[in-house]
Amino acid sequence: MFLTNPLSRLRHSASHIMADAVQRLRPKAKVTIGPAIENGFYYDFDTEPFAPEDIERIEAEMAKIVAKTFPSFARSSRARKPSICSPRRGKPSRSKSSRASRKARRFRFTSTGDFVDLCAGPHIDRTGEIKAFKVLSFAGAYWRR
Repeated sequence: MFLTNPLSRLRHSASHIMADAVQRLRPKAKVTIGPAIENGFYYDFDTEPFAPEDIERIEAEMAKIVAKTFPSFARSSRARKPSICSPRRGKPSRSKSSRASRKARRFRFTSTGDFVDLCAGPHIDRTGEIKAFKVLSFAGAYWRR
């Protein structure tokens, strides 16, 4: 499996850190999905467009999170309930993705500091394992509502 590769686990964990950073900078941003991909990672957000100067702000916030060296990506699971799809405010996209997995009896969550996401992992053991990262670009798209 792709995520069993140590580099993929690192990238996937970095995507959570980036989502946490964006949420700290833009509390109203809705976080959707953030996987590791072959050459990096990304996260989709439902928010106003990013500006080029946001890259530096996001990277600086990510550096603060990594420097705290959270001891682990804490995991928890909860029984499936209609409201369980949104562990934090305003996540309509998670409701749609969780409906797609109707066979699941429990949902698994991962948290990094204050950031909580519906995610099965796997992740690195602590944020301090990330020694380098770079936000390269933003891409805009229309989100299905």
